[in-house]
Amino acid sequence: MSEELIKTVKQYSFPLSDEETEMLERTGKAFRNCRNYFFSRFYGIRSITKLENGRKLRDSLMKENLKNIAGMPARYWKIALVQVLGNLKTLLENVKLKIRKASHNNINLSDADRHYINNILKYENCLSDVLNFKKLDQYIYKNHNVNFKRLNSLIRRYYRRYRGKIPYSHKTNFFLLDADMYRYEKGLIAISTVNKGRRLPIKLKDERIFKGNLTLKWDTRLIIYGTAKTEIKINVNPKNVVAIDKGRRKLVTSTSGNSYGTGYSELTKDLIEKQERKMKERQFYWNLYRNFLKSEKTLKAENVLANNLGKKKFNKFSERIREKSRSYINHELDLFFETEKPTEIIKEDLTWENLNGKSKGKNFNRIISRWEKGYLDSQIEWKSEQRGIKITNVNPAYTSQICHICKNFGNRDGETFACPHCGNKMDADVNATHNIMKRKEIKKINIYTSASKVKEHYLMLNS
Repeated sequence: MSEELIKTVKQYSFPLSDEETEMLERTGKAFRNCRNYFFSRFYGIRSITKLENGRKLRDSLMKENLKNIAGMPARYWKIALVQVLGNLKTLLENVKLKIRKASHNNINLSDADRHYINNILKYENCLSDVLNFKKLDQYIYKNHNVNFKRLNSLIRRYYRRYRGKIPYSHKTNFFLLDADMYRYEKGLIAISTVNKGRRLPIKLKDERIFKGNLTLKWDTRLIIYGTAKTEIKINVNPKNVVAIDKGRRKLVTSTSGNSYGTGYSELTKDLIEKQERKMKERQFYWNLYRNFLKSEKTLKAENVLANNLGKKKFNKFSERIREKSRSYINHELDLFFETEKPTEIIKEDLTWENLNGKSKGKNFNRIISRWEKGYLDSQIEWKSEQRGIKITNVNPAYTSQICHICKNFGNRDGETFACPHCGNKMDADVNATHNIMKRKEIKKINIYTSASKVKEHYLMLNS
């Protein structure tokens, strides 16, 4: 059984000339400024209800002669607007998720209180009314003993806590194109730029032709991200269910006992050390810039800043490191899928971070969060989707601290788990995978269950 899947693929150019790089950077800076303008304008609470109707918002902006504000042709700021609205929707959903978690873990709230908060978060117009101190129709809650004023105040407080700063972009080495902003010719692509009526031709290494929207990035060469159709096989065998644990020293451990990515911590340790050395080199140029300013040698200071000395090299080096890290992750995951051949994967849902109030360790946080936060998890889900494999997320609380045999709390020492109750002694990550596998069948524990209630469940089980 098979079906078609749309996947993102890359296309590369030959090395860029100085003129091509300069034109791309001018366009990239204008695109960045345009995105930041929209972030600044629509990040507030008064814009929550506007995010869903992008077309209406775009039409209203057209009446404002936005070109004078954005400094870009209309097609550019329109596609920038679509991207920003998508980002803002994602950020809003993340804030809602954190509010739900906080309210769920708040012991001072009743079930009726949590029900009210969840309903407010469900509808953007209700959330907007609460945040903007507008009167809310509360007739559906008339039978509940709910303090609306207190809960509305709590929602506003949670929102302020989790909203964060405006997500301004500082990157100038990328922008987006719609289908009318480029055309393919023999061995090259002609791109619309900030110069009206002029397209920039760039020679490509292959003659593939993409359709639809494109993402353009560059350093010494242009990288085009487009979409292509690919056929995938769907595994209809329902028997091979595999639970996995994402660990500190091993990227993935399965219930079979196999581990994948055992060399990742050493690889990233080496990469981190290299990046730290590069950071010191980069700092030299910034110190030089500051010293020129203090000495009133403004021309030399401007030259250092204009040429972005140190920063360009650092960004290119950082990207090479990330590519190396991602390449290793993808290679090990491909090996995992090829070896295990799962039809369903059960894994921890790490959306609700630190449910048990404990970190997976300084080294883990530094490697995973600093380098590619969420990349491993997203690739597992994407590769599973490619192969028609079902993904089931479970609550991660205490999966590494409970003996999968007797369900008592045990002791983890490095890579070894030891249970003082039944004498079970085994690989800690393998023990965790068995707990993750069984967690799916426990109806009292879902992904939203607090760590304290998870602990209470196991203590009562063994009392």
